[in-house]
Amino acid sequence: MTFWRYVCAALDKIVGGIAKDTEYVWASSEMVKAHIHLNILIDRLAEAPTDFLLVLDDLHEITEPSILKGLSYMMDYLPAKMHLILISRREPELDLARQRIKWQAQRLGEQDLRFQEEEISRFYQARGYTLPEDELKKVESYTEGWAAAMVAVAMSMENAGGDNALAALPQSSRDIEEYLHDEVLSTWMPERRAFALKTCLLDTLSPALCEAVTGEVSSAGLLKEISQGSGFLNALAGQDQTYQYHHLFKSFLHKLLRETAPHEIPRLHRRAGCWFQAQGRMPEAIEHFLNGGFYGEAFELMEHQSDDIIDKNDFGRLLSWIERLPEGYRRNSFKIAVIYVLYYAENGRFDLSRQWLNRMKTIQAERQAVSSPEWSAYSRTLSTMAASMRTRNELTSISAPETLYGVRNE
Repeated sequence: MTFWRYVCAALDKIVGGIAKDTEYVWASSEMVKAHIHLNILIDRLAEAPTDFLLVLDDLHEITEPSILKGLSYMMDYLPAKMHLILISRREPELDLARQRIKWQAQRLGEQDLRFQEEEISRFYQARGYTLPEDELKKVESYTEGWAAAMVAVAMSMENAGGDNALAALPQSSRDIEEYLHDEVLSTWMPERRAFALKTCLLDTLSPALCEAVTGEVSSAGLLKEISQGSGFLNALAGQDQTYQYHHLFKSFLHKLLRETAPHEIPRLHRRAGCWFQAQGRMPEAIEHFLNGGFYGEAFELMEHQSDDIIDKNDFGRLLSWIERLPEGYRRNSFKIAVIYVLYYAENGRFDLSRQWLNRMKTIQAERQAVSSPEWSAYSRTLSTMAASMRTRNELTSISAPETLYGVRNE
């Protein structure tokens, strides 16, 4: 009854006397069940002199079936001049089929509410800021068109007394974090909050992966619930039951996890790494093992992956992994030495390539004394290949300027 009394009090400002006319209904639960108050509302609101809006925010907080049933009833007989706006973090349990078929109800989802680049530009122009194109694109990338984040950036610009949007981005993070904590996370049930914190380390989320990381057998239901209940977990197009957190929400959760349960982070990364390894997805497994500090597991997988990467002459990702290993792993791996020889030779750093070639030969000599004939043959092959490629690149680098010099003097 409290909900409807507030609605009647609000609508009393549109048509005076509604609150008084419905007062007697609250004395009888039977009259409330019979929608007597709604019939009075509908009749009286038909007398409204102009069109008006009734906005019901945070409708997701309403779970009482009788209230939702009453809203459905009211929408069936909505007066012509009345327009109802329902704002909810999840799909309300209302019977809207008839209104949708007649185009009397429109649904705006999370994607519809995202600001596009032109709209973002107009948003800041209305506040007296004309953003250059490069700043506009970075603001769009940072906020992903999320209105609350755009407001936070604008507030930071105003507080700084300038018009530099890029400088305002990091300053706005505190306001965004407070909003996410107070308006989003604090409204969630403990189970959902714990699930979000444990899965924020993942770039993409699927039920099987989340179950392996969190131990929650209800992962599929929780993912669907969070996705439908907010705009901070989005289903990826074309990928069944695969989701991704909004990067600002993911960053907020990760920071909160570091503050509240830092001891959990290595264990979560290890579970994710083991799951990806079992699925044969080695790059993702290596990333999680490195992030969790499990260098032995990461190193073993990297060595297995290195032959394929050497064949493709694609060193970028592999070198980024190697640089994150402790020094001992880098200095004592024959394959890593081979990779550095080839990489530095390809980039014309022959001094460094020669250093790593010498290191490679030292490791080769040390290990051949205790290794199998197969490994010895393999190491000799790689040594020959690395030395010949380094020599070829070095000769090419020397001969090219001489050719150009001769051409210029003809």
